Amino acid sequence: MKILVVDDDQCNRELLGFILDDLDYLYLEAENGQQACEIVEQDDDIDIILMDVNMPIMDGIAATKKIKASYLERMLPIVFITALDDDDSLNECLAAGGDDFIAKPINTNTLIAKLNAHQRTITLHNKVQENNKELQYHRHVMDREHNIVEHMFRNDMKRIHTNANNINFHISPVTMFNGDVLLV
Repeated sequence: MKILVVDDDQCNRELLGFILDDLDYLYLEAENGQQACEIVEQDDDIDIILMDVNMPIMDGIAATKKIKASYLERMLPIVFITALDDDDSLNECLAAGGDDFIAKPINTNTLIAKLNAHQRTITLHNKVQENNKELQYHRHVMDREHNIVEHMFRNDMKRIHTNANNINFHISPVTMFNGDVLLV
């Protein structure tokens, strides 16, 4: 798992770096939200962002809004690492698109648990995306086959040249009923 650590304080980035190194995670660092946006734009392998709120140039909330708006289809959890603990600040973080938050000072066990939880969510999201692509493919194949069969039935029924007034027919392809139906 590759993690982007965004914090204007070098000590905080180093502390998170030591923890992530011990857990064998790859990580990148950014000093502000603008750098974070640039790194995310260049690196598609980032799995999770650990984002500070208060930073110069671009704060964490503005960076989160920009990242989430740019990558609507990509599952990229943003976990705010913040000393802010009032409800308004936390609500603002979540409203900006943040997925979680961890209070400073960082509790290593909490960080590990949240990273593991978000990794499970990412794995599930990726599996759903794969299944969705497979279902779309099968739906396309099924629709095509239904169109071919419906075309064949319609053309075959036009070939019937009978003058019997007492014979009528109705044909319904599998798309309308659970199987093709021909009533005479």
